[in-house]
Amino acid sequence: MWIHAASVGETLCALPLAEALLEARPEMRILFTTATVTGSEIVARHPLYGQRIIHRFIPHDVPRWLRRFLNLWQPEGAIFVESELWPGIIAACSRRDIPVMLVNGRLSDRSARLWTRLGDPARRMMKRLSWVAARGPEDAARFRALGALPVYEDGDLKQDAPPLAYDEAEYARLRGLIGDRPVFVAASTHPGEEELVLQAAERARSFQPDLLTIIVPRHPARGAELAARFDLPRRAAGQDPTPQTQIWLADTLGELGLFYRLADRCFLGNSLAGKGGGHNPFEPLRLGVPTATGPKMENWREAMATVSDTIHIVNDVECLTRWLESPLPPVRTTGLQRSVVSVLRDRILKTVER
Repeated sequence: MWIHAASVGETLCALPLAEALLEARPEMRILFTTATVTGSEIVARHPLYGQRIIHRFIPHDVPRWLRRFLNLWQPEGAIFVESELWPGIIAACSRRDIPVMLVNGRLSDRSARLWTRLGDPARRMMKRLSWVAARGPEDAARFRALGALPVYEDGDLKQDAPPLAYDEAEYARLRGLIGDRPVFVAASTHPGEEELVLQAAERARSFQPDLLTIIVPRHPARGAELAARFDLPRRAAGQDPTPQTQIWLADTLGELGLFYRLADRCFLGNSLAGKGGGHNPFEPLRLGVPTATGPKMENWREAMATVSDTIHIVNDVECLTRWLESPLPPVRTTGLQRSVVSVLRDRILKTVER
């Protein structure tokens, strides 16, 4: 089975589905492709990597290269995640009668407009899909409007994911270093947001002088630049927080589960500056962490509706500061689990067995 996920978020979303398929079919092996190095690193950490899970980078959408790729791997089926729609790859699979399935289908307003402008080529591509499992009604309606059929509304795979993994020994070590200090985690921040977080944290320290702020940039490669610009100790350089540390830069990959468990509250990035779009709100909420985001959560509208009575929206530095100074709110963790994985697993297996 071939599964393709673009980067880190899509890979984390797809791995539980891969595990469910492998459990259901003991003879199955999975070719897992990504478009980024960070995505490949997540796959490489899986216990079955190198045994039943193989990683390669996705080939460019070039006919000659696609022929070589498909001749080599001969997948039984192809599963693309979220918005990974490659016309050449889908057409090449269709010519070989390889079913192509889109899971956790996501189509933003902007992407839908772009595909609509393409006209017939886009509709031909959509009709070649065996089926689409959309995240929710809005995405499903956009896929149907572009000609995809059938389109299912199974729910969001990210809502169905288990709590993020973490290293228990490292958690105990860091908890010992931090003690009972309040901890604020700014997770998956994008350019322009670190400055806003630092301003809010500085103001909040007048209310909580021992506040420790942990900044986790979405792309760890930005760590050296951020550390130099703001004079911050960084985890990737082996620098631990001390009792005097006010801001700690956690520029490592795949450790959000650790930092969320250390947090008293967190802010989700890609939501307050720049183009935005947001990140997965279920991950901190599933762990009971009081969570705030900016208003730019367009990619997570349906998820935000699900957690609207739990998550807090901050519009600027002033709002974020007031939230940091407010009493810790309770977090409702019920309703964050749905059996999306099992539904998709069964549908995939039925599709490839026809």
